[in-house]
Amino acid sequence: MSDARSVTVYRAADAPPGALAGDTVAVLGYGNLGRTAALNLRDSGVKTVVGNREDEYAVRARAEGFEVLPLRAAAAADVVFLLLPDEVIPEAFPADVAPALRPGSAIAFGSGYSLAFGLVSPPDTVDVLLVAPRMAGAAARARYLSGEGFWACVGVEADRSGRARRRMLGLAEALGALRAGAVEMRAAEEATLDLFVEQTVGPLLGAAIMAAFEVGREAGLPPEVLVLEMYMSGEMETVFRGFRESGFFRASEEHGPTAVFGGMIRTLELDGEAMTARFRAVLEEIRNGAFAGRFQAEAREGYPMLGMARAMMHGPSAITEAEDRLRGLARA
Repeated sequence: MSDARSVTVYRAADAPPGALAGDTVAVLGYGNLGRTAALNLRDSGVKTVVGNREDEYAVRARAEGFEVLPLRAAAAADVVFLLLPDEVIPEAFPADVAPALRPGSAIAFGSGYSLAFGLVSPPDTVDVLLVAPRMAGAAARARYLSGEGFWACVGVEADRSGRARRRMLGLAEALGALRAGAVEMRAAEEATLDLFVEQTVGPLLGAAIMAAFEVGREAGLPPEVLVLEMYMSGEMETVFRGFRESGFFRASEEHGPTAVFGGMIRTLELDGEAMTARFRAVLEEIRNGAFAGRFQAEAREGYPMLGMARAMMHGPSAITEAEDRLRGLARA
């Protein structure tokens, strides 16, 4: 097992004054994260334009005061912040972005995914940056407005202008990331980190909630109180806040002996070796590019798995019905 290397964290004091002075930043994509990035950059005094195809996102960007350009026109800006969906970038980048990038400009990726798995090849005349927020768009916007900021992963993949680090820090500062902190990482590391946690902790937590709901309902517990206990009371949010503020282990001191004892014995009863082996297999599939290949195939085939997921999200379910009833009871 290799030792972890030291971690570099950038804060607001690390950003050079006027790092983006005189530069125009083009945000490509006005979706969830793109909208937040464009609004935060503009509110920080950065000249910002939006690159987007003509759709409802372009309409919204214009309504919110942005100049909206086709992708190819926007990609001629001084700094281009690429926030299109991961699976769209491999097709859009060579067709509409790379040909327009000017020598000495910078292309910043909001995710390391495309770079990590060789899905794009930026020209060797531009700076290549990573500025990847660790928070979804709406929450990142709210934290910017509140003055809190949010964490990000940042890095310089290529410095062709001599200004790459300055631009990276300027972009992170204007987004609001340096108010919390930005961890220096390579694109391959950031992509691995992002996918690994999404595909291990996330599914395990989701599966546990669904299984507990079904078992509890079979045992006669009211569905409304099951969703209340698991997450709708807000207690789970305080648990994760405790992890953040006190530490993963020390946060347990905030719970009573019954909870600590029950949690301890049930954790020991889990098949930890099988879980660890599965997580290692997931990590290997991410690192060797197999997952990226599966995801690109999903896009080519018209998103059949995502279609199933969206049907579950928006279709009827006992959990959704219990949530709706609980909300209704709370309003009564």
